[in-house]
Amino acid sequence: MADDAMICCDAPRPAHQLRVRGGWVGLVGIITLLLALGTTVTVATVAGVACVILWHGVVRRQRWVAVRLAARAQRQELADARDRRVRSLVRAGVREHDLAELTALVDETLRNDADAGDRYDLDALLDRYTELEIARTQTKTLLQRFDRGALVRQLDATTRAGKRTRRDLLERRIAHIDACRDRITALDDDVDEIRELVCLLAQRASTAASEGIDESDDIERRVMMLDDRDEVAAYMSP
Repeated sequence: MADDAMICCDAPRPAHQLRVRGGWVGLVGIITLLLALGTTVTVATVAGVACVILWHGVVRRQRWVAVRLAARAQRQELADARDRRVRSLVRAGVREHDLAELTALVDETLRNDADAGDRYDLDALLDRYTELEIARTQTKTLLQRFDRGALVRQLDATTRAGKRTRRDLLERRIAHIDACRDRITALDDDVDEIRELVCLLAQRASTAASEGIDESDDIERRVMMLDDRDEVAAYMSP
């Protein structure tokens, strides 16, 4: 029981209790100072000082609450954005594994460099990656539905038959397939660029976080100390 009582006495007081206690201490201190200076302390003076102290405490509390609420809102906004990206990929039939890897790299970057998110606008970068992945998947799905070789063979047959309208339509379809292939190539390049950029930022942030660590482990100094002790021990031994 005595141990429990000691634990209770040593337990840290809640923050609001500490603030209230500090306010009373400040009030008593100011009144003591006024008495030491020979100033007449009236009820109005005490009430005025108390109001000032309470007002200061309320302002500090409001600032603290505002900071906490802003941080909570920012975390919620980040979580909503990530959920939105995942839902977009799922609706488009795109696997979310690659996005999860990039998101993990972004989190690693932010752990090592908290300002990197705003500096490089990483959320917008992940949004752009999601858009490109969806566009690339949809374009590839479209191309899989049509056989360019079959269209070319139909165009040759139509050319020999002399049907101009159908020949023009087939030529347009073939040209569109070629344009889609070029678009896929460009999308592949854009997606790869985003991946490389996110990896680079994670590498740089990790390196910057480790720059403050002293690389000289002083192993040699410790080994020399051991050698000195061994030499002293050998000298002192009979």
